[in-house]
Amino acid sequence: MIIVPIKEGENIERALKKFKRKFEKTGAVREMRSRKNFEKPSVKKRMALQNYHKRQSFSRAVAFFCWPRPLPEGAMSLPVSCRRLFQLELYGNK
Repeated sequence: MIIVPIKEGENIERALKKFKRKFEKTGAVREMRSRKNFEKPSVKKRMALQNYHKRQSFSRAVAFFCWPRPLPEGAMSLPVSCRRLFQLELYGNK
């Protein structure tokens, strides 16, 4: 059960927003959708393998196009787009 404590004078919309956020974190809707249709274990494995290869190819592309190149004259760091891609894919930061 999800409990959302409401402070005195707190807006009801804000409390509802907290409830929705907590409910999403539980993953109930995602699990319900995944259970709606049965997916064979072999299909799950195949999809996981495809996702893995997709992430690996993206990481290689980021590493090839962004990271190993020398920085231009006067540049202090990587371009923002490359830096963001590097953070997202290789370190999992959001």
